[in-house]
Amino acid sequence: MMDLTQKIRYITLKTNNTPPFTQINKIPYIIAQKVFLKTIKKFSQIKSAYLRHSMSQGDFKPGLSDIDYTLILSECGYEIEFEFREKFLTEYLKLRKFFPMLGEIEVIPENNFELWSKIGYRGKQTKNWRLIHGRESRITKIHEEPNKQDLLDEALTRYLGFYMPKIEKNPDYLRKKILDRIGKKIIEKKESNLSIILKTLDTECKKYWRNSPKTCNIEYALNPHTAEKKDFSEYLGKYSSIVKDIITYPVEDGSCNEYFLIISDTSPEKDLINAFVDFKFGHRLLVTPKMFEYIITDLMPEKGLIINKWGMSTKDSGKKFNFPISFDKFEKRLFEEVIRNSVLPVSWVGGEKKEVGWEYLLQYLRAEHYLETGNFLIGDLNALLKIHDKKQYESLHQIFFGKHGNQAEKYAKIRKNAESVLQKISEKY
Repeated sequence: MMDLTQKIRYITLKTNNTPPFTQINKIPYIIAQKVFLKTIKKFSQIKSAYLRHSMSQGDFKPGLSDIDYTLILSECGYEIEFEFREKFLTEYLKLRKFFPMLGEIEVIPENNFELWSKIGYRGKQTKNWRLIHGRESRITKIHEEPNKQDLLDEALTRYLGFYMPKIEKNPDYLRKKILDRIGKKIIEKKESNLSIILKTLDTECKKYWRNSPKTCNIEYALNPHTAEKKDFSEYLGKYSSIVKDIITYPVEDGSCNEYFLIISDTSPEKDLINAFVDFKFGHRLLVTPKMFEYIITDLMPEKGLIINKWGMSTKDSGKKFNFPISFDKFEKRLFEEVIRNSVLPVSWVGGEKKEVGWEYLLQYLRAEHYLETGNFLIGDLNALLKIHDKKQYESLHQIFFGKHGNQAEKYAKIRKNAESVLQKISEKY
């Protein structure tokens, strides 16, 4: 049963190509942008406001597209930043009740924006943003086009993070449209069903994987998940022609296992969807063999290190993994994650308010440890950091979990640690 918002989206999508609705359906988007612009003008802390993604280029589809923004915040001190965060983002939530097409808001402190623009696919996309309020904050000389491997990494990230969670056996009209739009962003082809996406990504992964010559020390602190051993025999009996292997590995905090379903990229789309949906044992990723190798050695090397140490193959229970990990990409991913996360405590991503959390701080401390020692921390960061600097760890833990900690204090502590780490990263770039 569709709710009111879904019904409106359904009607909008059905009439988008029928005059006069081709233009009428754009009116709510125009009104939403005008109301948003009026709202941000109330806040003097906003130096610049940018419209991004499809809306900034006029390539949007009413009923499917979101309106995403990036705000650049003037330097104003952590206390004022926190007050802005609470007031502005609360007001934004009220706007979304009337304009559900309002999407992500990323708020980037002015002194972090140059570094943010240098690293990662998102940073390289800033040249396509459209300034809608305030003064220009972009530095023209640092803009560069994403290279082909950047595009592959972004395509895989969209596939793993946005496409797969929406796969269903019998999707309704709206879900089909959403999947089709995401699929076309992944591979930029007219046809973009699951089978075509997997074949295209598999081909690209074969081109770009390269072993990194760089090496470094790894510090592990992980107790592999010891839940009841799963019996995949019935599942594999049903899907033996599609699923060639199931790789089991523990997540970093050891709380549960996750799974890679290694499949044949020649299987029909319907069979692939059935195999994915019918896997009921936990969080899974559906990939071809070459996609699997690229993801764990290059795109997400932290997963590769865990699989090398604790991964298990269903096909060969005694198999020991020894994948060559790209440590250059490990460093790049670590820094990108820290820079990306540095904006989250003051942002509204996916239309949700992100509480100031301990996990952000742990990421900064992991990066700081690498910058100081050259060692990567893999596993339970709580355990690792407690060993390395018990006094600092206990002090921070008291702020975040003690009786007298408050959100403003937590925010200031996170921002202070973030600034310290970002400064060190900027010296490398």
